[in-house]
Amino acid sequence: MVVLASRYNYQSIRPVDRSNFRMFLGKKYFTWRRYFQWIFNRSLRYTSTLKTKGLLHIVTSHKTPLYRRLRNVDMWLQENKVTNLKLASEKLNGLTLKSGETFSFWRMVGNPTKGKGFLDGMF
Repeated sequence: MVVLASRYNYQSIRPVDRSNFRMFLGKKYFTWRRYFQWIFNRSLRYTSTLKTKGLLHIVTSHKTPLYRRLRNVDMWLQENKVTNLKLASEKLNGLTLKSGETFSFWRMVGNPTKGKGFLDGMF
């Protein structure tokens, strides 16, 4: 057991430093690979059904505070978080996930860019 613990030291789990060019290419590669899978992977059916009328039954619900005082975090980031959540929830409100369908947050909301109204937030 001690041998296994010594194999996984802190240095081995740190992220690998990559150049800006490599990060750019990696982002483009994985983005286009995802788009390609959405278009050509016929084994997955993605959900896209939005109901405009209210749903009949509530299965579960959850509430969490949107504004919290966090140590070393400015409140403007909390405001931006609420704005971003509102934008994303508008796209997801009324979404019905049927049996056999796959839910993809990125397919429904898309890339959160400033052009779509999304604001800077915490990483």
